[in-house]
Amino acid sequence: FMVTPGNALAFDGGDDYATASNPNLSPPMSVEFWVKLNSTNTASQILTQFGGGGIYIGRYTQGRVLAFFDGSSSNNSAADESTLNLLDDQWHHIAATTDGTTTRLYIDGALEVSHSETATAGVSALYLGANQGTAAYMNGSLDEIRIWDDERTLTEITDNRYNTITGSEAGLVAYYRFDENTGTTLPDLAGTNDGTLINMAGTEWTTSGAMTPEAPVISNAYNVTTTSIDVDFTVPTGATDILIDIDDDPAFGSPGATNISVGTSGTFNVSGQSFTAGIPYYFRARALYAGGTSDNVVSNSFMVTPGNALAFDGGDDYA
Repeated sequence: FMVTPGNALAFDGGDDYATASNPNLSPPMSVEFWVKLNSTNTASQILTQFGGGGIYIGRYTQGRVLAFFDGSSSNNSAADESTLNLLDDQWHHIAATTDGTTTRLYIDGALEVSHSETATAGVSALYLGANQGTAAYMNGSLDEIRIWDDERTLTEITDNRYNTITGSEAGLVAYYRFDENTGTTLPDLAGTNDGTLINMAGTEWTTSGAMTPEAPVISNAYNVTTTSIDVDFTVPTGATDILIDIDDDPAFGSPGATNISVGTSGTFNVSGQSFTAGIPYYFRARALYAGGTSDNVVSNSFMVTPGNALAFDGGDDYA
C-alpha cells in the first residue's frame, strides 16, 4: 500500500488559471501530470505555452486530449488527439514527450497517439488551466506536474507515475506537487520557477485522488475443488503482477494463503490449497506496479459443495 499525495488544485472553468515563467525548454523534452476533467468541461487547455513553440496539451473534441511541441495550429486537430475520452470525473495520468521530431502522448501508462513534427523551444510563460489566461478555461483538477529536459521513456513514466519524487532528479526542470492547503503560490520543488494562481482565492486546494494505483477487476471463483480454484481478472495498464490471498474470513483476519502470484494473463488456476466442503471461502486481489500496489478487491464467497444426495420419487422409494 502507499500514502497518496494530499492535495490537488481545482479550476472552476470560469476564469481560474495559474501561470509560471517560461521553463526555457528545447527538444528533447517531456511533461507529465495527473488531471481530472469534470464531465461538464468544454474545449479547454490543460498545460500550454503557446506563442511560438514549447508545451501544448489541451482538450480538443469530446473529451479527447492532444499534445504538440511545435507551436503550430495545424496540429490542433482530431488527427493528433487521443482516442480515450477523459470527461469521466476520474483521475488520469498524462505524459507527452518529444525527441525533436516525434511527439508521443501517453495516457494512464499506455501510448495513445504519436505524430511527426519539428519541436521548438517555448518562448512564452507557462499557463495551467487556460489559453494564455484569456480563454478555454479548464473545469477540473490538476496534480503532480513534472517538466523534463529529456524524452522520458515509457518505463520511466510507468515506474514513477504512482510515486512522488524528490525534485532533484536528473533532467527535471520544474516540479509542482500541489500539496498546499492555502495561498496563491504554487511552489516549484525542482527550482525557483514558482507558479501564481490567478482569479483564485487560495481556497481551491482540494483533497487529491490522483496517484492511487488502479485495482484489478475480478470475477467469482469457478471450477472449485478441494485443492484448487480458477479465477479470471482484468489487469490494469502498467501492472506487473496480480497477487491474491485466500481466507474463510471476508475480513481476511488471518489468511490461509497469501501473496499468490497469478501473473497478468487474465486467468489462473490456483492449486495446492485445502478447502473444506460446505465452508465459504473468499479471495482478494491487488495489482502490483513498479511504483506501488493497489487496494485489494474482495470476491464473493465460493465453496466446495458436498458430493452427493439421495433422491426419492414419492412413489415407492425408501431406504
